[in-house]
Amino acid sequence: MQTQKTQIPQKHDAPSLNVQATWKALLLFCLIAIFSVTTFSGCEENVTAILGTDNPYTLYGVFTPGPDTQWVRVFPIKDRLELASPDPLDATFISTNLSTGETHTWRDSTTQDDRGRYSHVFWAPFNVDYGHSYRVEVTRSDGAKSWAEVKVPELSELVELPADRSFRDVKQPILVKEATDRLIQINVTYETIYVPTTGGSTRLNFTLPYTGMQQMSPEGWVVPIQLSEDIFFLREQLSQTGLWFPSFGVGVTSMTLDLMVVDNAWNPPDNVFDPDVLVQPGTLSNVENGFGFVGAGYKLDLRFRPENDVLVDAGFRPTDDGDDEEEDDDDQLGGKQGQ
Repeated sequence: MQTQKTQIPQKHDAPSLNVQATWKALLLFCLIAIFSVTTFSGCEENVTAILGTDNPYTLYGVFTPGPDTQWVRVFPIKDRLELASPDPLDATFISTNLSTGETHTWRDSTTQDDRGRYSHVFWAPFNVDYGHSYRVEVTRSDGAKSWAEVKVPELSELVELPADRSFRDVKQPILVKEATDRLIQINVTYETIYVPTTGGSTRLNFTLPYTGMQQMSPEGWVVPIQLSEDIFFLREQLSQTGLWFPSFGVGVTSMTLDLMVVDNAWNPPDNVFDPDVLVQPGTLSNVENGFGFVGAGYKLDLRFRPENDVLVDAGFRPTDDGDDEEEDDDDQLGGKQGQ
């Protein structure tokens, strides 16, 4: 089995973000753009500095169910620009579960980037609960404080619904069951098999962004995967790169839907997660008496495969059961965002 690696453009309009591996555990992709500002008081050319304010802190973080430790980045706001110090911050960080009253005092820690600049990350070892609300307060020794409140979305799950097989318009809907919060970073990956003109079967992954295409239903959000439309895009990309063999076509061995369920505070200007906009202080902020953003959310993914007759109706080649058992060493086209 050969593999072929080719870069293709994305089908749907979606922002492309520069992801830093250090913050993958935070899961929520639009904060990655903000976290790229390694030290708040550093001289980043595309970020407006905050000076001349009485607000004590800027906070960035995400409350995520699952991990046994939570993290929030804290930047002290000062009267002048200067590099952060590895010394402990003048800050007391306390979180409160507003649903139960449980509190935690967080610990200060420092990270250092490859340019030697320090930043402060406060952390506490506890799990957050689905559906619970939390408040974080960061207090300076003179009593000045910044705070934020977040609500963790309720637990939901992805459910494959019966295919919609309208004439020349085949869709595979996936239900995000009981989810009423926001969905972001929605991606659909096709794991395909095809035969290039050079001969020999080859596997290839195509990842297409579906953010903004979800629809609300009484049971929750529904992501309608447009099989009939997507195959035209895949065929076009294979043809443009000389990898399309019409007599064989393209088969689907598996598909994956992955997305983020986040709280409703994730509300960027014009509903667009533009990193050049989001890094500007106050653009996306829920921090009181301060700046930054503390959100909540988690990731869901579902691997599935529509029935052969559904795929054939959409224009794909039928695949045998043996095709699904091939070794999973596929290449990726148009790699996933936010990872």
